[in-house]
Amino acid sequence: MEMVDISAGTFMQGTSGPAREDQPKLDGRGFLDEEPQHEVTISSDFKMSATPITNEQYEKFDPSHAELRGKLGWSTEDDEAAIFVSWHDAVAFTEWLSEEEGVTYRLPTEAEWEYAARAGTESDYWTGEELPEEHWRNQNQSWFPGRMAGHEYGLFVVRGESGPRVVGV
Repeated sequence: MEMVDISAGTFMQGTSGPAREDQPKLDGRGFLDEEPQHEVTISSDFKMSATPITNEQYEKFDPSHAELRGKLGWSTEDDEAAIFVSWHDAVAFTEWLSEEEGVTYRLPTEAEWEYAARAGTESDYWTGEELPEEHWRNQNQSWFPGRMAGHEYGLFVVRGESGPRVVGV
């Protein structure tokens, strides 16, 4: 699994002000855990998978996941991000992967994920105040990890709609 080194650092976690107001409201609750924006320090370096876990990777752990491919018309290919994976199943995957590879893996914390996704930026997106068109996807469109350019830290597809990622400890 390709891992990317993420250096320790401090960032502002969450969303507030204009960025929050520009985002669509998700039944009125979409930002309950985004405020107040606050400073967070990631005190240790860590490694994060360069891409979300793909169907091919996940199905080595859980072959029955293949039955979910194409559900709702997306995530049909081996190299697409694995979707329909619960938090508990993702944890089980990291435990299995740790045993398979002899390296300790776990899911990133919310703070680690946001810190890595922001790639040292303070803007709404790691690309600036606007998200480039090639990153425009809706919930019914496929994500092919690694097919779009990565960001400053070397991560690909750093949005919440894609499949799980792992952290190497």
